[in-house]
Amino acid sequence: MVKQIALLLLFFSTALPAAQFEVQLDRNRVEQGKFLIAELIYRGPSDPGLPDLTLWQDDFFVDAYDPELADTADGGIEWTQQARLYPRRQGRFSLDAIATGGAIARPQSIEVLAPLRGGIDITPDVQPLQPAYWADQTIIVSLDMPLHDPRNEVIANDFETPHFRVTRLPDQRLKTAQGISMRLRWMLLSPRKGHYQIELPAIVQRGRGRFRFYLPPIKVQIQPLPAYLSPAIPVGKPAISHRIEQQQHLKILHLEVRQPGRLPETLSGFSELQQALGIDDTAVRIDNSFSDGVAIRQYEMTLPRWLMPRRPSWKLAYFDTERGQADRLDHKMPLLWQWPHVMTQGLVVGGLLLLMLLAWRVYPYLHDWRQRRKLRQQIMQAQTACEIRQLLLAYSGMKTLQQWTSAKSPERLRQLSEWLDRACFAATAKVDLKKIKTLARSLV
Repeated sequence: MVKQIALLLLFFSTALPAAQFEVQLDRNRVEQGKFLIAELIYRGPSDPGLPDLTLWQDDFFVDAYDPELADTADGGIEWTQQARLYPRRQGRFSLDAIATGGAIARPQSIEVLAPLRGGIDITPDVQPLQPAYWADQTIIVSLDMPLHDPRNEVIANDFETPHFRVTRLPDQRLKTAQGISMRLRWMLLSPRKGHYQIELPAIVQRGRGRFRFYLPPIKVQIQPLPAYLSPAIPVGKPAISHRIEQQQHLKILHLEVRQPGRLPETLSGFSELQQALGIDDTAVRIDNSFSDGVAIRQYEMTLPRWLMPRRPSWKLAYFDTERGQADRLDHKMPLLWQWPHVMTQGLVVGGLLLLMLLAWRVYPYLHDWRQRRKLRQQIMQAQTACEIRQLLLAYSGMKTLQQWTSAKSPERLRQLSEWLDRACFAATAKVDLKKIKTLARSLV
C-alpha cells in the first residue's frame, strides 16, 4: 500500500510542473509622462487568477489589459497580461514583487527621469494645500505645467471623487522664467468630515511630443463644523459691496456678496436690514451667479418714497476658518434718504428764495462797509485837515459838520467837528493832524 501511494505522488510530481510567474519590462528607464510596458507571464497546473496590482499603484498608474490564456502541452495553463505603467514620481525605486498561484515575480529596479526638452521640465507642479479644512470650506487644487512649445496644449478631463463636489475652474496661461506655463484649477467642497485621498485626472500635454501624467493622490483632512452653526452662516469671510442708482424719481440700493465656493440660500442679518429701511420682500430682487470659483449674490432694493435720513448696517454672521469660530461682518451703508420729487423741488425753490432774501438784506450792509473802508484809507492818505473835512462831508451828504454831528450826536463826533473847523477856518490855530486822522478813522 505504501509503495502504491509513493508511486502515485511520483506520478503527479512529474505530470504537474511547478508554477512559474515573472514580470518582464520593456525597459528600466523612462521619463515621467511616458509609460513602461510590463508583461506578466504565468505558467502552472491551473489558473490561480490575476495578481493584485494595487501594490504598484502608489508609484504607478496601472492600465492593465485582459490576459491571454492558453493550454500547455503538459496539461497545465499559461497566460500573459500586459499593463502600462505610468510613473507618478521621479527617482530610483523598485517595482514591488507580486505573487499569484504560489509563485512570486521578483522586484525590479526602475529609474524615472524628468521630461526635459530644451532645458524645460514640464513636470506638473501641484500647489501645496492646508493641513486641514473645515466642512463646506472651499479647497482650490492648482497645478502649473510648463509647455515644451508655446503651441502645445494641456488637456485634463473633469473628474469626480466620492464625498466631494468638484468644479473645474478656467485655465490660466502664464508667462514664467522658463517660458509659457498653464495653470489648471479645480474647486472642491465637502460637507462631511474625514480623511480623504483625491486622485486628479490624467494631465496630457500634446503638440511637439505627447506626455500623459498621473500624479500622486492628494491627502485632505476635513474637520466638522461646530454644532451651533446655523445653515444661514457662510463658511469663510464673504465680501460685501454696495452702490446707489437713481432711476427717474426713485433710488435703487444694489448690494453684492461674494464668497468662494457657495453661499447659503439665506444670509443672516438681511431681514434686519430690510426692516431698518422699511423695505418689504416685493421691493427686493435677488440674482445668483458663479464666476471663477466665486459665488455671487446681488440684491436690488427699491427704497421707499418716504425715507428719513439714516445709515443702517448689515451685520452678517460667518464662520472664520482661521480662528475656527463664528464671527460677524459689520458692513455700514452710506447715508440713505428719499423724499417725493415734488417736495424736493419745493425745497430747492424755497432755498433759492431764501438766498435771494438774504442777498437783498445783506447787500446794503456790504455796500456801506466797503464805502467806510474806502473812506478810512482816504483819511489816512489826506495831507491836510481840510481834505479830511471834505471827505466826511462827502460821505455824510451834509453841508456842514454841525449837521452831521447833530445827526450822530456822540461827543467824539462833536470833538472832531470842532478840531476840523478850527483847523480849516482859524488861521492861527495849531492843529495835530495825526490826532485828527486817528479820531476820524475810528469814527467812520
